[in-house]
Amino acid sequence: MSPAVDAGSRQQMRERTRYNPLPARIRVPLYPVPWSLAQLLRVSLGRTAAKEAPWGLLARAGADVAERLGGRGQVLLTSSGTCALTLALRALKRGDTDEVILCSFNCPSVIEAVLGAGMVPVCCDVGEAFNLSVDTVRPLLGPRTRAVIMTHVFGLGAAAGALQRLCQEAGVALIDDAAQAFGESEEGRPLGSWGDFGVLSFGRHKPLFAGGGGALVCRDRALVEPLRRQLGPAPRRRRRDALALLAVDRASRVSSSVRASSLRFTDVVDALEAYPSDVKLTAMDGLSARLLLTQLPLLESYGLRARRFARRYVEALRDVDGVTVVPAYARGLPNFFTLLCPPEQRPALAAHLSARGIESTWLYYPLHRLSRFQRFARSALPRCEALWMRTLCIPCRGWHDEAQIEWVIRALRSFRAAPAARSARQERQGP
Repeated sequence: MSPAVDAGSRQQMRERTRYNPLPARIRVPLYPVPWSLAQLLRVSLGRTAAKEAPWGLLARAGADVAERLGGRGQVLLTSSGTCALTLALRALKRGDTDEVILCSFNCPSVIEAVLGAGMVPVCCDVGEAFNLSVDTVRPLLGPRTRAVIMTHVFGLGAAAGALQRLCQEAGVALIDDAAQAFGESEEGRPLGSWGDFGVLSFGRHKPLFAGGGGALVCRDRALVEPLRRQLGPAPRRRRRDALALLAVDRASRVSSSVRASSLRFTDVVDALEAYPSDVKLTAMDGLSARLLLTQLPLLESYGLRARRFARRYVEALRDVDGVTVVPAYARGLPNFFTLLCPPEQRPALAAHLSARGIESTWLYYPLHRLSRFQRFARSALPRCEALWMRTLCIPCRGWHDEAQIEWVIRALRSFRAAPAARSARQERQGP
């Protein structure tokens, strides 16, 4: 390869790993805050907030989450989903060589939790969809395998039943990482309730936003108290943090410069290489627990609206040049409604949406491509390699409104793909 071509390839790759451009004025945010300032103040300053003991509040919120999961286990509320996952792994650990299989097309918090528990990650390729499958997991099982983390990427349910049967046959634990899939089910059973442990998250980019926090679902109730004793006290200043988050959210709807001013990186790979690796084991704070209690009754209505929006996208975007809609979204609840497009087309489509006030993002950069984690891939992971360059996530939450979704559809339908992308689409569709 000539130096000029090599430089061109590096520049093209750099373009693909750059964060999507922020709109000058945000008309449709990717993940708006679902509660108003009045609601936040009522929750944080009300009589209940002043009188209820912290552990009693967490027990009440945890019981409500457990009920949503069909009562399959006891719920321990934590400061984050990563904290919950780390606790589960610590409970399973038997030695420093214990291995944990996880999807490489994933949030870095998952692999950081494995490392934080003192275990060895094993990066796995995805199956036909975005998730682990029996075919991708089975070859990696071995005498050191202690657990498999079943992450439901983008909120699309993995083959939970098949993976649970595989793990039971192999004598390894299954962790149901439903951080992106709270409210969804597989085979009539809520995600988060499969396997030996379940993990949930209530952060900003999750199906139910409660200002932060996570949950560990323990099938073995005898483990709950020993795990609870590992948690430190909840972090402080949460009320101030939540108010600041709400202020930034409201301000950024007027100008994205508010959000852009807080960005340290413009390139996803640079940000991931510098991703913090310390996992704090602390309980959920009181404000997040109270927000969780107010948001839980809305989970079903949020889900119904998000499913309706997803069906609308599927219907409206079938014939858009350079865009493929994942058919599973017609039935599932999307945490991230994800389009697939040719790699060379994605930056142009993201810029097109940004010019119309629409936030978008792309996820995920494969973990095994990062220098910190390269050694955890034992072989090539071709599906992960092909997938990450094609994804584009667009707004689709249950607290968006109809007009916002229609605006996104109009913007996508007005996009004109480059000739190469149109030709590729026509070849796929046939004569």
